[in-house]
Amino acid sequence: MKPSRLQDHLNKMHPDKKDRDMTYFLEIKKKIENQPTISKLFSSASKQDDDGLRASYNISLLIAKTGKPHTIGEDLILPAVKEVITTVLHKPATDIIRKIPLSNNSVQRRIDEMAENIEESLCNYLQTCQFSIQLDESTLPTNEALLLSYVRFIKDEKICQEMLFATNLETDTKGETIFDTLQKFFDEKEIPFNNILSVATDGAPAMTGRHKGFIACLKNKVPDVLAVHCVIHRQHLVAKNLSERLHTSLQYVIRAVNKIRSNSLNDRLFSQLCIANDEDFNRLLLHTEVRWLSKGTCLTRFYNLFESVIEFLGNKDTELRDNLIASKNDIAYLADLYKLFNDVNLQLQGEDLNLIKTKNSIAAFVSKLLLYKRNIGRREFHTFPCLSAVSFKHDDLLVYCQHLENLYNDFKERFEDILNMDIPDWVLDPFSNVNTAGPSQLEEELIELTTNEELKIKFKNGYQEFWLQKSISQLYPRLWSIVQRFLLAFPSSYLAERGFSAVATLKAIVYYGLFRIIKTPACPYNRSVAESQLQSRQIMRAALGTNVVSYDTVKVYCSKFKNKDIDIKEAQRSGLPTDNDEARFRKVAEEDQYATNREL
Repeated sequence: MKPSRLQDHLNKMHPDKKDRDMTYFLEIKKKIENQPTISKLFSSASKQDDDGLRASYNISLLIAKTGKPHTIGEDLILPAVKEVITTVLHKPATDIIRKIPLSNNSVQRRIDEMAENIEESLCNYLQTCQFSIQLDESTLPTNEALLLSYVRFIKDEKICQEMLFATNLETDTKGETIFDTLQKFFDEKEIPFNNILSVATDGAPAMTGRHKGFIACLKNKVPDVLAVHCVIHRQHLVAKNLSERLHTSLQYVIRAVNKIRSNSLNDRLFSQLCIANDEDFNRLLLHTEVRWLSKGTCLTRFYNLFESVIEFLGNKDTELRDNLIASKNDIAYLADLYKLFNDVNLQLQGEDLNLIKTKNSIAAFVSKLLLYKRNIGRREFHTFPCLSAVSFKHDDLLVYCQHLENLYNDFKERFEDILNMDIPDWVLDPFSNVNTAGPSQLEEELIELTTNEELKIKFKNGYQEFWLQKSISQLYPRLWSIVQRFLLAFPSSYLAERGFSAVATLKAIVYYGLFRIIKTPACPYNRSVAESQLQSRQIMRAALGTNVVSYDTVKVYCSKFKNKDIDIKEAQRSGLPTDNDEARFRKVAEEDQYATNREL
């Protein structure tokens, strides 16, 4: 533009500045150039792309963990980020938003890559260490048979638990089919069967069948494997052991609850009645016939609302009302008893539970059953608060005492292996039980251990942390071979059951990658996956610096990172020239431009 034109513009449009000297305008220019922008928060355009890719992985992980639809990235997260940048930071956000690919396909691809990375790292580690597994099979509402498996192993002197696999059983759910599925997975991942220390399953015939059950098939492959029947499943079976009278009383409760809760009008009317009676609750609870006990809370709530239930049934079902009144004592006893069952059930549902803690909980409850029987016989009801509030007859107490004795015998029979499990004293306290190790070789190692003053100091943190030290397995292998079974074995199939609950929450079985990310207790290796993608970008940038960019050039750089196939495909999608096109590639396509368009 001509200087005269610029001078005319200054005089007409900015008359207040026409007499300013050159220094004033240079300061304005410098101030504008130094004005902070979002783009200047990054050192370069390439770093901005890389940071956007990392953010895409981190956000995809958050989406997976919350179980939200993948479209939430574009529909909610990116608009929210844009609003924050423009409203709070007062900066243009368009360039930054474009650097964070969060399309539906991009999020799914990120999740799949992280899940594959987790599975690969896990299986590589299991190839060289011993571990325990738990398996369970369940039929989903869509009639799909889902098989879940978890593993427990030691890493960095800590006990870790991870989902091994989740797969559909295409045909039947027989024990042989379940074993074939496990064997196929182990063969594909090159995991030795001899690394399995123990296996935990429920008591279904497909799992525990003597000849063709899963355990039988596994023991043919690994004869020394320790098989554990899920203790929670066993407790559920014991809890169902009721006399005819108590079973009938329980059915009256279930009928009353269903009559009220299954009808929306009855449920609303009963709620209003509870409010009018100034009850603490205005709803009855349903129970379900699944592994985890729910009758305890159901019966306790029912007993607390007993008078309102009787009043409500007065003009709707007089026969059921009369039966409930006659069974009030039994209902009070069952409410207290199932509350005790639930308490011990919660003790058996921990993730860090081992066989030692399991034996302690089971043995304590079995002994308490005899104590409860004696207390009821002496009319001491401090552990049965509901029963203490009703008027009962001597015959009622005889029924309850007999039931407690039956439970005691049933517990001892079903948990015989746990109760009779021999846990050496030196496992819990090796420094106070030197002479109880058994064979001479064990005694020698135990003597060496007890004289190690450095290890003795570390015992103050508890027996589990003490035995998990890496030096223990190296210095005292015979002692460790005994201890590791107590620490690594799964006492129950709790993790698998919780996995099925997650599937139910998602309404339908989702694809494998998302389910693995949701259920992994550890932080996924999303950083390493992102870094591998960044390496691909570095390959392309390095290729752009050569005199001639060709497909062969990309091959050379890709081979250095041992990621040949993936990187070549990404280079092709990014627009790198082929052998037939020697023209220089002038610009690498941005991540979001090809991530949202390519079809997987």
